[in-house]
Amino acid sequence: MAKRSKGTATTKAGGHSKPAARKPAKDGGPRRVYAVLGKVTYAGGAPAAGLTVIAYDKDESSQDILGRATTDATGAYKIPYTEADFRGSKKERGGADVVVCVHDQNHELLFTSKKQNSAPAQYRLNIQLPAKQFIVRGVVKDTGDKPLPNMLVRAFDRDLRREETLGMARTDAQGRYQIGYSPAQFTRAEKGSADLVVRVMAVDGKTELAKSDTLFNAPAHAEIDLIVSADKRYTDTEWERYHRDLTPLLEHILPQDLTDEDLQFLQGETGIVLLHLRLLRHAYRWSVEHRQHQLPTEAFYAFLRQGLSPDWPQFLQAGPTRWRAAIKAAVGAKQVPQALSSQSDFVVKKLQEFAVELTFSAVHETFNTFTRPVGLLLSGTTLFPQLQRQIAGLLLERKPGEDPQLWWKRLSDAGVPVQAVNTARFAIETDALIGGHVPTLKVLQTGVAKSFGTAQELASLKREQWKEVARKAADGGPMSMPRHWQIKWRAPFPPNL
Repeated sequence: MAKRSKGTATTKAGGHSKPAARKPAKDGGPRRVYAVLGKVTYAGGAPAAGLTVIAYDKDESSQDILGRATTDATGAYKIPYTEADFRGSKKERGGADVVVCVHDQNHELLFTSKKQNSAPAQYRLNIQLPAKQFIVRGVVKDTGDKPLPNMLVRAFDRDLRREETLGMARTDAQGRYQIGYSPAQFTRAEKGSADLVVRVMAVDGKTELAKSDTLFNAPAHAEIDLIVSADKRYTDTEWERYHRDLTPLLEHILPQDLTDEDLQFLQGETGIVLLHLRLLRHAYRWSVEHRQHQLPTEAFYAFLRQGLSPDWPQFLQAGPTRWRAAIKAAVGAKQVPQALSSQSDFVVKKLQEFAVELTFSAVHETFNTFTRPVGLLLSGTTLFPQLQRQIAGLLLERKPGEDPQLWWKRLSDAGVPVQAVNTARFAIETDALIGGHVPTLKVLQTGVAKSFGTAQELASLKREQWKEVARKAADGGPMSMPRHWQIKWRAPFPPNL
């Protein structure tokens, strides 16, 4: 039986002296009929006619409507319901866990009863509306000031060591909520107002996402806004969440095949930032282009989310330090799964291989004086190919504005022989001096300057030696280079030579 609510509602389990009425079920068997019934009166005892009474079956995280009724001229109401309205399976026993709410003609909440666990079949609840009705309302937002819809909000009356649930509601499309409650629900009946605490709960109804400070002696109409931080709101990562939201919509379309029009539709349907959708598509395209290396697609997404260039050659110029930092930052920001951290070394190693090969294979329009492919500069030397690739890999760590002496020290510290360090230094310094004219560099590397260790030593060459360098560069010149370099070096030798 329900406990008697002090001064606001009386309960009585009706129908114990005679069996509850049964109606025939559709299959011919009897079906028990349940009901919540009683009278609603105002604080002075007058009948409360024309009010809406709603009965709910309430559990920890949700409540289902059992039925509703309108009070008649005497304030009487009756809400019938069946087992199908509250029983999830035939194995369940007992009655519904009933909560009754009363609303006026403007749909404002006037009263909420305490929960009656396993209510009897004929549950009589007489309600006296309180002289004073309490409401707490507010807005739930994220840290970016964006309203959060469909969030579960609960209000509590706090005492020293316990709390009493006053009510719950879900936020609307604008993140607003409103919860009504009555003095009958206070932890101590003699209290004139609640010591109010409001919480935002996760989907499971148990995990707290945000909590207000205690509002002592809350006024009849209190306003409490709450902010839910991203780390509380999402237990999964951006990568996982986006895939969960997008998968049902993509059907048989692959992410890399999405058009700009598709992305616009998905943005409107899911609310995912359009830029993030573009980066997701780009990550899948890179993954397909380099599938033979089996790099995880979420790694490409991590790099793009952290602002690295979407242009492949420029991206490879970022170097190992920035790649590692991007993965660490993306994992820390919950943009990609934590598991990517354990793959970081593998991913960086593969990207280094990509980057080194690119420095030997082509001159891309995005290369500038600083980032000219080192492999191309080393390919004209007498260094063994394996040593050339080691040096090219180590120099991926170069940074604009960094003292070049640190580059040569990095090579020495890695065990590169002194002569090989000098050869690399001469190639890089001379390349900058002659404006990137590779044919001239190759003539120097294989001729009069093959033993030089710095570009400064070029000052020792005589005028006739420079004329010979220019003649050989013109003779071998662009036509001796791969075809995709010929356009770049139409001049037979650098103008400043």
